[in-house]
Amino acid sequence: MWRIGKGAETFLKSGGINIPFGEPEDEPRKETVCGLGNRKNEFFNKVLEEEGVGVYDSTIKLIKELLERGVKVGIATSSKNCVLILKKAGITNLFETRVDGVVSTELGLKGKPEPDIFTTASDTLGVKYHRAIVVEDAVSGVQAGRKGNFGLVIGVARENNAHELKANGADVVVEDLLEVTVDKKNQLIQSRQAER
Repeated sequence: MWRIGKGAETFLKSGGINIPFGEPEDEPRKETVCGLGNRKNEFFNKVLEEEGVGVYDSTIKLIKELLERGVKVGIATSSKNCVLILKKAGITNLFETRVDGVVSTELGLKGKPEPDIFTTASDTLGVKYHRAIVVEDAVSGVQAGRKGNFGLVIGVARENNAHELKANGADVVVEDLLEVTVDKKNQLIQSRQAER
């Protein structure tokens, strides 16, 4: 809940709303940041049950291509619903490691824009940060990728936010992962390392 709470707190403060932070165990109807985060989670789980999970076919295609080439793939997310979503989508087997909101709470990891979830996933995979690629569609995610000094940070502009992603640390911004092939990703990492 801490990760959801911090995100909710930032969102509320941006709108001039200040309420107590509360505790991760707060009831969903309690007027605290954590309570609102828990209420949001209830709504999310209801929608997930009723509507299921959609996937981006281009992303699944890329992951499978990476796996076929022997590239390690992990998932790092602030969501505590990660396992449920992966199961509903039928893609649990595509990821060698998972660092989600549950793991973050257990390990006491800081949320994005801190790079903790990405560094932990890389450590678990045995991949050096300068050889890892972070793919993110959120500003806080590209900020975390940049802060963690990863080999490449790809911003996926699914919400018409390409400029914002680029301005906050994405090396490359695309609307769809089909725009950057595996070979192109390797070239981008090499050119970024040469810039250092």
